Amino acid sequence: MAFKPPRDLSFWSDTGLTRDAQPHPNITTSVHRASSAPNSPERTEGQVRIHQALKKAGWASIQWLP
Repeated sequence: MAFKPPRDLSFWSDTGLTRDAQPHPNITTSVHRASSAPNSPERTEGQVRIHQALKKAGWASIQWLP
């Protein structure tokens, strides 16, 4: 049985959590490593980036936009 990606998108935010977590070095490093963006200080050559993996799995986020 194939997994179907959800079609509804929800957003959750907590300003206190964001304020406290955003400057933390572990959070910053984790985000840079996960995204492996071209301008990231933690970029890993050849690493599949999150949006590429999602697209390959049929979860292309652009399809979720109205």
